[in-house]
Amino acid sequence: MKEHPGVKIKFRLSPPSYAEANLVVTRGALTGDLPDVYFSGFGELESMVDTLAKRQLAVDLGPFITTEGSDWASSNFDKALLNLGRVGETQYGLPFNASTPVIFYNADLVKRSGHDPEHFPKDWDGIIKLAQDPSARRRDRRHGFFRRRECRRLVLAGDGPEFGRQDLERCSHWHGF
Repeated sequence: MKEHPGVKIKFRLSPPSYAEANLVVTRGALTGDLPDVYFSGFGELESMVDTLAKRQLAVDLGPFITTEGSDWASSNFDKALLNLGRVGETQYGLPFNASTPVIFYNADLVKRSGHDPEHFPKDWDGIIKLAQDPSARRRDRRHGFFRRRECRRLVLAGDGPEFGRQDLERCSHWHGF
């Protein structure tokens, strides 16, 4: 602060969920009370950018990254992680925090399908194969997996391909996952 006495930091306590935080930012866009920096979950980034871009309030971070030097981004971020902050061809966010997805499964269903829950699959292909096994389904046709949009996106992007909104919509209803 001594080096930059004109800079003032006003910390705002974030609402309890990304959805509520996005509503606060949207209201801020309408009233002219936006924060300079905002932490959005990557699952909500595209809708937030859509809202802000309509008002010319979304900021392309590409020029800022370029001023850091040609290898700054690759030295600090894995390309797949950096891409999580992109909407279309524009870099709107930088990954600085990541969650480790946790998969909960019904051990009884895994056993009933002839698989060993103590040796649960260790890769996405194995998990998807197990989820598609008809004997791993309950009579009420529910599956033994809890799914979230973020997990589907991680499965899709695990090998580095990029995809857009239509691709995500098409893949959002995988049978068994």
